[in-house]
Amino acid sequence: MAGHSDSAIPLSLHLADSQHQDFILACLEKDFPQSDLLPLLSRLKTPDSPMSSLLESAIGIRKILCDEDNCPIQALIDANGVPVLIHFMMDTREAHLQLECAWALTNVVCGTSQQTKSVVQQKGI
Repeated sequence: MAGHSDSAIPLSLHLADSQHQDFILACLEKDFPQSDLLPLLSRLKTPDSPMSSLLESAIGIRKILCDEDNCPIQALIDANGVPVLIHFMMDTREAHLQLECAWALTNVVCGTSQQTKSVVQQKGI
């Protein structure tokens, strides 16, 4: 939009955006042990969870699935986590939530052919 400047945006919106970014950065810096996988997935499955809880859960799940030595892909699949990740990947309310869920799903499809199939069969790709 021509002539648009940051000064036209209310200060409260800048603060909210800044706090949101700070929250995401804090989650990205946090370590998530594999034992957190199922509790984080449970939080993603909880109806009406606040966006902050959804974001932290998705970031945690993605980070846990990045463990190259002992990636718990099958545990996520067995806990019916793939459709939950697909749901939030398609949810347009929060771009970073979409990113984290899509990233987690790419980790799942990097597993065995059966694990990849679990994402394909649920129309995750």
